[in-house]
Amino acid sequence: MFDFILTIVFFLMYKTYGLSAALLSAILLSSAWFVYHWIKKDEVVFIKKLTNFSIIIFALISIIFQSPRAFQFKTSVVYAIASLAFLLTPMIKKKTVFELMTSLPVNSSYYRHINNIMVIVFLIGSLTNLYVVFHYSLDQWVFFKILLSFTVATIMSICLVFLYKKSQNN
Repeated sequence: MFDFILTIVFFLMYKTYGLSAALLSAILLSSAWFVYHWIKKDEVVFIKKLTNFSIIIFALISIIFQSPRAFQFKTSVVYAIASLAFLLTPMIKKKTVFELMTSLPVNSSYYRHINNIMVIVFLIGSLTNLYVVFHYSLDQWVFFKILLSFTVATIMSICLVFLYKKSQNN
């Protein structure tokens, strides 16, 4: 959910003040979120660490070189890593990412199916983002990024609701 809010703020800052302001707002919001969770929960999950780190690095590279490309690539990099994480976690940990996140009493086949869906969703998101970066304008990419973030968040939410409903039936 935070990623979607960050994307909306990025879009508004980009449309109102330009790319540099949008990139700085992304750095500040992401860092504030990271520090809040670090202090409040005393832990930050790997994907959020990766997201925060990539936002800072890719945004700074974009600001320094005055080119949006590095920041545009961030989405593909993070989604590719997320796809790999969903793919490899069951092999390494013997549980899917959702099993590790939720611990709901659900048949493991449901977890595996949903895990495979997320591998595909993140891979398609990564590749689609690359296509849009190379074939469309920055304005079109910013709008696409909002749609992509919303789509991925919606699919993850549907998967979690499905798992929760299945756990209620057990």
